Amino acid sequence: MPEETLIYDKPVNFHNMLKFALPTVLMTMFSSAYGMVDGVIVSRFVGSVGLAAINIVMPLFFFVIGLSIVFATGGNAVVASRLGAGKPREANTFFSLVLISAVTVTAVFAIFAVAFAEPLYTFLGADEELLPYCLKYGNVVIAFSAMIVLQYMFQIFLVTAGKPHFGLVLAVITGCVNVVLDLLFVAVFDWGIQGAAIATVTASTIGSLLPLFFFRSRRFLLHLCRPRWEAKQLLHAMVNGSSEMVNSLAIAFVTFLFNLQMMSYLGEKGVAAISSSLYIQDLFLSAIMGFSMGVAPVLSYYYGAKNTESLRKVFLICIRVIAFASVILFACAELFAAPLVNIFAGNDDVLQKMALTGFRLFSVGFLFSSFNIFASGLFTSLCNGKISALIAFLRAFIFQAGAILLLPLIIEVNGIWLAVPLAEMITVLIVFFLIRHYRTEYHYW
Repeated sequence: MPEETLIYDKPVNFHNMLKFALPTVLMTMFSSAYGMVDGVIVSRFVGSVGLAAINIVMPLFFFVIGLSIVFATGGNAVVASRLGAGKPREANTFFSLVLISAVTVTAVFAIFAVAFAEPLYTFLGADEELLPYCLKYGNVVIAFSAMIVLQYMFQIFLVTAGKPHFGLVLAVITGCVNVVLDLLFVAVFDWGIQGAAIATVTASTIGSLLPLFFFRSRRFLLHLCRPRWEAKQLLHAMVNGSSEMVNSLAIAFVTFLFNLQMMSYLGEKGVAAISSSLYIQDLFLSAIMGFSMGVAPVLSYYYGAKNTESLRKVFLICIRVIAFASVILFACAELFAAPLVNIFAGNDDVLQKMALTGFRLFSVGFLFSSFNIFASGLFTSLCNGKISALIAFLRAFIFQAGAILLLPLIIEVNGIWLAVPLAEMITVLIVFFLIRHYRTEYHYW
């Protein structure tokens, strides 16, 4: 086995953990950044109505991401644990089974979503003006959602295979393709919002096909092989991964509520304003998500190997990194709020003022959200999907949703912007309690 794949055998220290996780951090940030390209270019060349339409479609897109997360994180925990237990053959057969299952389920969802697209987008908040834009963008993206799922899953399993830098290269290639095609299709060919959708799915298709060259090789720590049907273990993995699915569904649900509230209080420009903040949040928190994804296989491996000393060291390193990152993210958000918002709203003075005022309130949540994201990933990597799902459920479906619906009744529009910071602050108190409570069971602290 090549030496560079054996991160699990290297000394557990800050340098090795950061070196291993950094490519995944950059990968997720880069993926998030090029995901913003659709919003930026559509905002500039189609207008705020196009940006609002993309945000209407986002709940369905997050559901697709949620499907990939169910199989990727749940399957990843099983695969990494089997590698840690010295069972590479069982790890590879399950890896292959997870990929096939994910593609099948996503294809079924895509057929349903495209067939009932118009009532779906109307339910999600599209009016007569927004609906045509939603159909042009959403039908293309959802039809090719299996490619999006495969790309996401391959990026996660490249980390487990000890090749996080390959995932980074993949993200850079697909990102560059997406940016170039976005500019070409929307700005040059004038294909409008549909051009942005075609650019996205083309990049995702490339991102899903290139990794096959690596995973076909038996020299890889993980590789494709004839799968073995393991219904019970697959169901267990999906239940474990469903905790992260809950998080993705929660984002979809919260986005849906944001859209409804903004349409009610401020109209289409309000939806565009919250859309810009959600894009920026996705970019900022992608660093935390990438770090959590990067260390997850290591946590699962040491947990499967019953190496509590190494598990404890990794956990303490992670807590320090998360605490430092939370402060940095909040400071950057406040210092660079104006230029960040202007990326989306620079050519619309009304939208610019609206988005800037709201984002300064919205960004307070960065102080707390990093801990909540890491905690959810921690319990998933330890194969405790129930607690991970509980964190995600309380965070979004109870606290965020409740705050979005109730705070505006007290302080109107500012209540919409402050809903996320309040929910994240409450959730982090519960997270600290759960981490302390389960420390004796998993011995990470």
